[in-house]
Amino acid sequence: MHYFLAVAEELHFRKAAEKLFISQPGLSRQIKQMEDNLGIILFERNNRNVTLTQAGKYLQKELTINLKVLDIGLYITPVRSIKLRPEFLDHFSISEGFIKESNSCVP
Repeated sequence: MHYFLAVAEELHFRKAAEKLFISQPGLSRQIKQMEDNLGIILFERNNRNVTLTQAGKYLQKELTINLKVLDIGLYITPVRSIKLRPEFLDHFSISEGFIKESNSCVP
């Protein structure tokens, strides 16, 4: 999602890749895989021009709105009411001890 939004904002794969600190070919592959998984074309690519398709514009709008809602929801949700699961260990540098300690505070 963030890769898509970066390209949609920049309308330039190299600039978006630099912003994301990843390689341009890697970013292009990720966007192509996203398009294949969704079964739609999100960007029109012509020579050096990149534009959003109608589907891409719609997705950009919806993702932007929903990510803002999620950010607001996380901001106003008291941290003590969030129960962490061990699966987070796979994606973040969080120790099991931290999760046990955090979860012991949640009713």
